[in-house]
Amino acid sequence: MRSDDLATMEALDACFPCRPRPVPGELLQAYLHRVLRANGHSSLRSLHDGESDAVEVRAFLQHMVGLSANELARLTEPSSDISQAQEDVKILLTPRIRWCPQCVEQEPVLLGRWLYRTTVVCTLHDCFMRDECPHCHAPQRASEFTATCGECGASICRPVSDDVPEPLFQLQTWLDEALVQGQQHPALFNLNYYQAAKLAHYLGILACSGRQGSLQENASSRRMPHDRLLMNAASGVLTRWPSTFVTMLALVQTVPATNSLQRDFGNLYVVLYRSLKGEAYQFLRDTFENYVNAHWAGMLSARNKRLSEQTRRSHPRMTFRQAARLADATPAQLKRMRPRLQAHEIAFPSGRRLYTLESSHLPQIKGVTLTQAANRLHLPKRRIRGLIAADVIQPDISPVSTSASAWFISEEHLRRLFFHSTGQKEGGVALHHVLHYGKLSEAEFIDLTKALLAQELDAVNLPCDDNIPLGLIELSREDLRRWRLQQRASKNGSVSVDEAATVLGIKQQVAYQLVHQGLLTSYQVPNRTEVRVRNVDLQDFQRTYVSLAELARRQKTSPKALLGKLLCEPVTGPTVDGTRQYFYRIADLMARRET
Repeated sequence: MRSDDLATMEALDACFPCRPRPVPGELLQAYLHRVLRANGHSSLRSLHDGESDAVEVRAFLQHMVGLSANELARLTEPSSDISQAQEDVKILLTPRIRWCPQCVEQEPVLLGRWLYRTTVVCTLHDCFMRDECPHCHAPQRASEFTATCGECGASICRPVSDDVPEPLFQLQTWLDEALVQGQQHPALFNLNYYQAAKLAHYLGILACSGRQGSLQENASSRRMPHDRLLMNAASGVLTRWPSTFVTMLALVQTVPATNSLQRDFGNLYVVLYRSLKGEAYQFLRDTFENYVNAHWAGMLSARNKRLSEQTRRSHPRMTFRQAARLADATPAQLKRMRPRLQAHEIAFPSGRRLYTLESSHLPQIKGVTLTQAANRLHLPKRRIRGLIAADVIQPDISPVSTSASAWFISEEHLRRLFFHSTGQKEGGVALHHVLHYGKLSEAEFIDLTKALLAQELDAVNLPCDDNIPLGLIELSREDLRRWRLQQRASKNGSVSVDEAATVLGIKQQVAYQLVHQGLLTSYQVPNRTEVRVRNVDLQDFQRTYVSLAELARRQKTSPKALLGKLLCEPVTGPTVDGTRQYFYRIADLMARRET
């Protein structure tokens, strides 16, 4: 400071007998005028000629009021701090001073942090701030700030009656801590206060206005009601990160999608890649780009330079032309498969259309024609047509229902007709041999294929065989014969006792004994000596009785060993009535198991 200024200050020393001490965090200019008012002065300029800039004000207070260096450090200058941080004053500072009514009622001082637009809540009293007189709605001046209105003289300490939402209170606490400590805050993505305040400002605008509207603001939009609305919206995003942000992306995104990220996401894209383009906000862009790869139907290319190279490389969507080239198909085939591939259509203003699909659907594109399917399954083409007619094979493209020139069957559907061998039984017969020599009707072939798919019959090829095509599988002769008898019995309504024995897997003598004892209900054909068993009676017997041999087979033990372990009595058998085989009621076995 100049020597003549020091002389002037010494001359004015007697003019300041009252020297109140500053409150930590008090606004520098507000404290200066508080000192001046306490000593009957209106301004510093009336006492000291020249500019009263911030440096001179601090020197003046240090000399005239006797402030220590520690007390001077307690005084705040938000505009100067923002300039040093090279941030936008309009985004961070409010044109009107605001205050906490309860704090001012306890001590009528103006704190510097109240001038920040992000300060809408007093965390000490859990209440909203004010920026105008509650009576005449006049704004207040820092140079005249007291507990009463400078216009009407009424008290400005009436609290705001609205309750503070919990997310907003939490966000305000984090911001206050970051501002006071002057450090990066872990709860705010390791941003300092100015970065976090800028983030909250833009997120509030996006949450309120969506993809449309202007990001520019006027003086009226920088007032307390508008800032309260923005901060409340931002708190919902920041305190529930990232779920609420992802929800906001889904709401902002245009449906149906175009092939332009900026057009589909509007202001949100502008904010992420222009307004918040700093490295500190990379976590925002990472979340956005993950969402794009997961949910956006457009195509990324080298033109999307703002997106990271990793995002462009990992984008899962491709065009029909690219997919057709990879799957050895044609774009026309893919267009016919659009519903199944969940493809997305993008219409350009010029009228051109672009079709995209996810790379995960690429295996569904790989397929064969009807002739190729017949060759791979080792079956005649007429058998393949029969399976298609019975919906066992569901073609993706059919010349019957479309104008296509050829059938198209996907690999996914074709693989269902390749089987694994159990190798459990010997004496197998190949299916193609049965079809050729066994007089298997078209309907029986379809039913046999369905039985194989339902694992009611097993392939018994050598265990080393794997992925056996339908035409080359081998079936147990015994199982095949039994299955054919069951099929015919279900369609004819009755079978002979010999056929019933085959279905039940017992000897003919045992079957006749069961009929004689009445356990297996039968009837005699009128005017004939033939005895037959109705299909319903056969099924009823299978639901009611089970042989000891079948129980032993299921438990992988011998009938003799199992006989001594069963606690219930058989209904027939060698020791009961001299018959050849033991049978038990299933209900008796279940009752013993429960006890």
